[in-house]
Amino acid sequence: AGIPALVNVVHNESNPLIIVMDNKTAAMTGHQPYPGIEKTGRGSKGPKVKIEEVIKACGVKNVKIINQAQDYSDFVKSVKAFLKEEKLTVIIARSPCLRIKK
Repeated sequence: AGIPALVNVVHNESNPLIIVMDNKTAAMTGHQPYPGIEKTGRGSKGPKVKIEEVIKACGVKNVKIINQAQDYSDFVKSVKAFLKEEKLTVIIARSPCLRIKK
C-alpha cells in the first residue's frame, strides 16, 4: 500500500528516510505468505517479488538492505547517517519473524 506514496515522494523530490521492515510474512493479518517469498497463499511455488527492485523502479536511487537480526549496529549507524542526508533514502531492514518456524 506504500508504493503510490513512494512514487509521490520521488515525483515531488522530497527527502525522507523510509524504513521498510521485511520480516518474510504478512504478520499483521495472520502470517500468510507474501510476494517476497516463493510460496503463494495457496501453498504452491510462485515468483518472488524483490521489494528493492520495486523501490528502485519507483525512482529511488539510495537503497540499503540490512539484515537487522545479524547486524543491528549497522542498522543504527545507517539510520543516523541517512538522517543527515538531504535526499530520499530507503532502508530495507530484513529479519525473519520470530514466529515463523523453520
